[in-house]
Amino acid sequence: MHNMQIRKRGSRVAVGLLLFFVGMGPVWADEAPAPGERGYRAPAPTTAPTTAPPAATIAAPQPDKDGFVPESRPMNGPTVDESIPAGPLLATAYGFVWLAVLGYVVFCARGIRRVETELGELSDKLGKLGAKS
Repeated sequence: MHNMQIRKRGSRVAVGLLLFFVGMGPVWADEAPAPGERGYRAPAPTTAPTTAPPAATIAAPQPDKDGFVPESRPMNGPTVDESIPAGPLLATAYGFVWLAVLGYVVFCARGIRRVETELGELSDKLGKLGAKS
């Protein structure tokens, strides 16, 4: 009986730790604070060189076959942000992993409970057989 109480207490601790880490998952996925928010640090200012390079070392850009100079043309059209936000993807991945771990723990706990029930029934049958002889 004492062994059963230790197992129940251990499983409660495991479930508590599991819930704690699942709750902490989104905290790890937070992004840096935006300008104006608390905790934001402005980047250190960069200093410009004090002397300009000689004009002879700066090469003039050469036009391509169509007559355009690639570095000097402004981009026409709206700018498109092609980045994927990492926070929601990371939180979703952690969620799936923790759900899989929780499912495995529940699956194992049900199997252990079934085996313990069968062992109890077997010990009862052995006790009855021992009492008859």
